[in-house]
Amino acid sequence: MRNLLLTLILLLPISANSAVAQETRFISSPTLIVMEALPQQPTYQMLCRGGPGSFFKNIGSSRASSGETIVTYELVFTPSPQAAGSNGQGIEPLQCSWIDRPVNNREPYAIRFDTPSNAQLKQKLHGSAVDTSPTAAERYPDALTIPEYMKDKNRYWSFFVYNTGKGYLLATYSKHFKPRIRKEDQIRIPPTKPVKVPDLITTPKP
Repeated sequence: MRNLLLTLILLLPISANSAVAQETRFISSPTLIVMEALPQQPTYQMLCRGGPGSFFKNIGSSRASSGETIVTYELVFTPSPQAAGSNGQGIEPLQCSWIDRPVNNREPYAIRFDTPSNAQLKQKLHGSAVDTSPTAAERYPDALTIPEYMKDKNRYWSFFVYNTGKGYLLATYSKHFKPRIRKEDQIRIPPTKPVKVPDLITTPKP
């Protein structure tokens, strides 16, 4: 019976833009944040773009089994009228959208996710250098670095979420996202126009 259940789980369809959370436990590492939720809960990828005024609301905090403090944030976003696309080309600053379609008017415009309160606490306690750069969230995502990181309109965050039916999307995985640089995205410098030399002003002879 156990083998049959395992086979059925493995045969569950998962699209390229979805994932399945399997246990209720918090996992953190220096480069990613995962909050695994209900068994076999399908999640789908959403991209969010930063910008001045990015809004993160502190919903509360809890203590993980490791002893670290975990903060629950809620990100309120403006839905893009189009899909984000695999490279984030469909979203403007302060917007979020599904990878393959726009957010519809029946879906919430808020994402809740868990993150460590201070991912560099061990470094600080041991007297090691703490990363205070604007891109620290790429290496140490936490309650301090993520909001700072997302103040820049050229930065993105990826969430795998599902609709809780309670007015918000719940993220089971989140990480910074960097669009791939494509040839068509590169800046084209227009050719230099020849500079016209003004005609010499001559003084009429007396």
